[in-house]
Amino acid sequence: MEAKENLPEQRQQQVAQTANDDHKDHKCHHRPPHHIHELENKIRHLLDALAHLGRGSNLQELLRIIRWPGWTTPAELAFVHAILEHIGAQVHTLERRQDDLVEASWRPQA
Repeated sequence: MEAKENLPEQRQQQVAQTANDDHKDHKCHHRPPHHIHELENKIRHLLDALAHLGRGSNLQELLRIIRWPGWTTPAELAFVHAILEHIGAQVHTLERRQDDLVEASWRPQA
């Protein structure tokens, strides 16, 4: 795990070295700003969606509903259990994909 913690510093050094090399060779290969803008918009949209999801208002409502007498049948209860397990698995997958994305972003260019 120590290598992962030092990764940002290593990546910053690599970026600085690449910038120096590109400047020396006059080969600056910058992506057009609109690509960055598009990525920023997508990232911000996901941040907003995850923040909304993180409030858990729907699950808070479900916690209230399940206390009502006779709210569901045994078959529906099994279905609700299955859906909740699936939601938990999806959240775990989202966490892993975010970690993978950030980690891959710090890797040196090939």
